Amino acid sequence: MESAPPKIRSRQCMFVLYPESQQRAIEYAQKNFPCAWALHDKDVHTEKDYSKYLDKYGEPPEWNAGDLKKPHVHFVCSFPNARYFSGIAKELGVPVQTIRKVNNLYKAYVYLWHMLDPDKAQYSKEIVGTHDFAEPSEHAGMTQMEDDQVQVLLDMPAFDTFNEMCRWAYEQGCWATFKNNYAMWRDQFIERNRNRLRVYPEKQARYDGEIELNDSVGDPFETGN
Repeated sequence: MESAPPKIRSRQCMFVLYPESQQRAIEYAQKNFPCAWALHDKDVHTEKDYSKYLDKYGEPPEWNAGDLKKPHVHFVCSFPNARYFSGIAKELGVPVQTIRKVNNLYKAYVYLWHMLDPDKAQYSKEIVGTHDFAEPSEHAGMTQMEDDQVQVLLDMPAFDTFNEMCRWAYEQGCWATFKNNYAMWRDQFIERNRNRLRVYPEKQARYDGEIELNDSVGDPFETGN
């Protein structure tokens, strides 16, 4: 799970909010987002946390390893359709970097009570609250991520070059699915552009020539034996 740039969108995301300063955002998410959440008020800073802070900022934090962290609420969201993280952040009134991408919905969900993290403070599953959120199965993870990426790719805009299309897929966080299904997305590009160029006969011959040249190169993702 990692921070995503503003252009990223997905059906699944997670974020952390602090009651001390973000109570309004917490209540908004609980009432308006399809989500699960849990208040963590027993987490403590670790030696690893201390070292990471020191490496990042070049000076020691105000807290020490073993000190309690500020109470915070973890959210896991699963929307029916892909949403831009910038839009989610705007609704909540938080920086877009607050919204993180979820690659495995099941693991993100059980993290709410640290089920798979015995070295962290342990919570009861009973602390988890939900709103319009179905508990994910253990096998929902990676399949859901690919479905998410396919939905984004199917909604892609038109491009003048295949290189633009590749860059867009990368920027949307869909590179793995795009690369693994390269031939299908190349065919999508060809079909869409031929439909666009149908009204411009003078450009069609040049476009067909470019496609023929590209086909002669083969699949750029294939590797030799």
